[in-house]
Amino acid sequence: IYQCDWSSDVCSSDLAMLGGLWMAQRTGVAGMTRVTVACMAGVAVAILLFIATDFFPFALLALTGSGFAMLVNSTGTQTLVQASVEGRMRGRVLSVFNVILQGSPALGALAIGTVSEWLGLRWPLVIGALACLLAWAWILPQRGAIAAIMERAAVPGRA
Repeated sequence: IYQCDWSSDVCSSDLAMLGGLWMAQRTGVAGMTRVTVACMAGVAVAILLFIATDFFPFALLALTGSGFAMLVNSTGTQTLVQASVEGRMRGRVLSVFNVILQGSPALGALAIGTVSEWLGLRWPLVIGALACLLAWAWILPQRGAIAAIMERAAVPGRA
């Protein structure tokens, strides 16, 4: 595993920024569940590719893909939540959503850091990426039902 420096941060954030711009140009939420679920797997695969290589340029490319997939997944998820919740409840739901969104990675980093003290960084990252792929495999068959709920037509109070 490489020590992150300015080049890895720049590569990761550049493509993440492009992911944000791509999401910003989308109109409506049609198809966003499909994109969000695909990016969930994309993050895991990119992390596994990062872990599997000792070739620094390829590792940067993998981190770049991970940054893109993470941002698209996060933005898509928040957009779907906003679009599917009634206006009177939106603030409350988004508050809970953001607490989970901010707190979960911190808890995951703490767990990965703790386990890394004994096993090094590769194995905890592999375990995390595989757990993400298992969650993706569980969600994938339900994607249509999730899309039917999250992407349904606007109803009064959900503008």
